[in-house]
Amino acid sequence: MPEFRLPLSGDVMQAINPWNWVFRPEGSQVGLVNVYMGHAGDPVLEQKILDDVGTYGRQLGRIGDALAVIINHMDKSSLTEEEQRALRTLMLQLEHIATIKEERQAAVRRDSSGQGEKRGRRTHARAAAGHEEKPGDRSSDRAG
Repeated sequence: MPEFRLPLSGDVMQAINPWNWVFRPEGSQVGLVNVYMGHAGDPVLEQKILDDVGTYGRQLGRIGDALAVIINHMDKSSLTEEEQRALRTLMLQLEHIATIKEERQAAVRRDSSGQGEKRGRRTHARAAAGHEEKPGDRSSDRAG
């Protein structure tokens, strides 16, 4: 988990000259807020992996995809209820991520075809009328 520190909240080295905050950052200090992501054993190697292989999110996504394949093909009968619940929770999380990705891709397609603004107005009108759109509910797409 990244360590998050605001200025004057502990072991923080901070330049006071505001011009240096923008024009000459010191170490990982870029402005008023520091975010320490931990120490990589080999920062050059870490950056090469991020550049050549993919971001942490992409790497985790591929691991999740592979785990889903294994989970879907394994015999779960010998697992305890707690172990089965852990697998169900992971699968639900992976399904939720897939839904968010699909919705994002659909929004990008709509925006590129000029439909994003029109759909957005209908969705806001439905929300104002007390209708909550759920994933998979595309009735607003059919409405006038």
